[in-house]
Amino acid sequence: MQEIPHISFHGSDRLEAEGFELLSLQSLFARRETSLNHNPHQPHRITFNILMVITSGEARHFVDFTTYKLLPGNCLQLFSHQVHAFDSSPRVKGYLILFTDAFLYKNLHPDVHTYLMQNVKYRRARVAFHAPELQVELLQRLQQLSTKGIFRKSEIGAILTSFYARLFSDEPAHVQVNNQKYQAHFLRFNRLIEDYYRESRSANFFAEKMGITYKHLNEICQKCTSLPAKRYIDEWVVLEAKRMLVSTSLSIKEIAYELGFDEPTNFQKYLKRHLTCTAREFRDQYA
Repeated sequence: MQEIPHISFHGSDRLEAEGFELLSLQSLFARRETSLNHNPHQPHRITFNILMVITSGEARHFVDFTTYKLLPGNCLQLFSHQVHAFDSSPRVKGYLILFTDAFLYKNLHPDVHTYLMQNVKYRRARVAFHAPELQVELLQRLQQLSTKGIFRKSEIGAILTSFYARLFSDEPAHVQVNNQKYQAHFLRFNRLIEDYYRESRSANFFAEKMGITYKHLNEICQKCTSLPAKRYIDEWVVLEAKRMLVSTSLSIKEIAYELGFDEPTNFQKYLKRHLTCTAREFRDQYA
């Protein structure tokens, strides 16, 4: 199978601030003919974040094996390491706001950054939003900055902070409470999974790393995601396995070892238990 490209951040606009870029969908698709080293309409893995806003037309956007239907006034949040593909429809118009993890961490208000990480990136309960008025205001403010001749990171951070804070202002009160009470532990849990999921898929392993009990870790995870810790870890590993199956040309045996399984047969059994199909059958769906 063909290798699916991993796309790094390369901002090319002279108005670009370090780690940030604003461009239209039309200009991205135009780049395909000149400077892009991949087909944006085919699945590819990104190493940066995207806030995509749709201003006209209708699009279907593939993100990590889910297809989102997007209409004018919709925005879709994508995070680094996700596999996605743009609709090939020439009628859809909109903008992409690109920013690296470092830019997001350094320039968004800490509370908004934490909320975005916990409730959107890791819970993934809500990544598509309908917010036409906020969307118009966001684009207008960013385009006004561009008339000054340069994007300033502090100004962009303030604009994005305001946008996200207002976007999430209608979240249920219990989510806000959970964010405040459990956020530090939950975010640390996710960072540890990122670092150690190849070493262990045991909830006890991560509880020990955090210096808390298995019961406490379960409580944190269930409050933040409605899932027990072990189920959350398994869903993380399965998603990474799915990404590797469609975004690399590694053999299934190599993927098994890359994910920390001692034997490929154990990986096959693990994946079939969670996907109800074999690794080969899943890969063939996207070949």
